[in-house]
Amino acid sequence: MVYSDGVTDALNESGASFGDERLLVSLRETAGRPAAEVAHQLLGAVEAFVGDARWHDDVSLVVVRRAG
Repeated sequence: MVYSDGVTDALNESGASFGDERLLVSLRETAGRPAAEVAHQLLGAVEAFVGDARWHDDVSLVVVRRAG
């Protein structure tokens, strides 16, 4: 997986960032699932965390799953 800092730097209304730990938790929850599902779950987790706060950075995410 490759992602921009907009994923981990996403801020909620309190000014807290999504951070590396939340990223790792989201990835652990989707272990073994198809790449599209991982991307959807992670972006959903970031959107839920940000809530009504305004996004201050772009968010880019590429998830690749190796076959076999």
